[in-house]
Amino acid sequence: MASIRYGRVTVPRPCIRPLLNRLQLGINHSWSQKTTSRGLGTAPSHHRTRLPFPLAVSRAWGLQRNQALRDLLLRRRIGSKPSFTAPESLSSRRLSQSFTLSDGRTLGFAEYGSPNGIPAFFLHGYVGSRADGVEWHDTAARLHVRIICMDRPGFGLSSFQPNRRILDLPGDLRQLARHLNLRAYYVFGQSGGGPYALACAYALPKGEVKGVGVVAGMAPWEFGSKGMKWQNRVIFNALATVPRLVRIFVETGSGCRGCNAREGTLFTKDWGFRLEDVKNHRVLLWWGTEDENAPIDMGRLMAQRLPNAELIEFKGDTHYTLIPKRYPEILARLIRGEERERRSPILARDKNLAFSWSDV
Repeated sequence: MASIRYGRVTVPRPCIRPLLNRLQLGINHSWSQKTTSRGLGTAPSHHRTRLPFPLAVSRAWGLQRNQALRDLLLRRRIGSKPSFTAPESLSSRRLSQSFTLSDGRTLGFAEYGSPNGIPAFFLHGYVGSRADGVEWHDTAARLHVRIICMDRPGFGLSSFQPNRRILDLPGDLRQLARHLNLRAYYVFGQSGGGPYALACAYALPKGEVKGVGVVAGMAPWEFGSKGMKWQNRVIFNALATVPRLVRIFVETGSGCRGCNAREGTLFTKDWGFRLEDVKNHRVLLWWGTEDENAPIDMGRLMAQRLPNAELIEFKGDTHYTLIPKRYPEILARLIRGEERERRSPILARDKNLAFSWSDV
């Protein structure tokens, strides 16, 4: 199969005719939304094609010759991810909650697992929302854990936050914890939620946060993209160098055009803290050795840089097999700690075995 060199990345080129019209359609749609949102009504046809910057850059980069790359930039999500249906035991009230932050923004969140269980904030991946927490529902219910999953600003029910930083999230999480009358809680992030979990480990006091975990999380961009599948390498290299171009193509369905790209750009910039400065909490890291979204080398480097961290590797697991297979081990280890996890009934053959968490 022929390929095209895109910066440091070699991109496969499918042997089908180019689809320049699709790229132009995406640009026209973005321009139409932009003019309508400014109160200008429907943009005239001659305005819809007057896009010198994105079109000039796309031509310079050869996007009109590469169907695979155009499709990638027009996607709403990076990579494929299995879809999940909310269990019948979950009420709509638990899945669509919100409250008002001190600055007037709305923060949306959902709850999973046991309503009166041990509280643990789950920080969803990229691209995701509070709905991602449903993956942990069954395991959390058996372990008597209350999973709370927030929509990050601009996604789901949460208001857009201009110029937000990764370090802004711990403040939002702390306000939500107080709103829910939680004095202590656990925090863990999966994939794109990893940097935010580390931000909580850096910024929140030890008395409140009882444990921090990262499940195949994004690493600082300085670690590089070696080992990533080519689609992710293309996207993140583009976000790191020309975020304005990608922002034009990437749309979200929640009324926040470009939020996906803005979120991705945060991962490629300075996080606002160094891994060496995350000293308040011990961090547990879980990784699959065959992960192509967040390669295992990223996890190993992260474990070396964090002052107090432990990396648990799962041989043969990928980004998407790690999660469904390892839920019980990950959640039990996070909540109960290393010694208690060895005695956890969740690891027994009888999945319905009753047990108590009163000693946590």
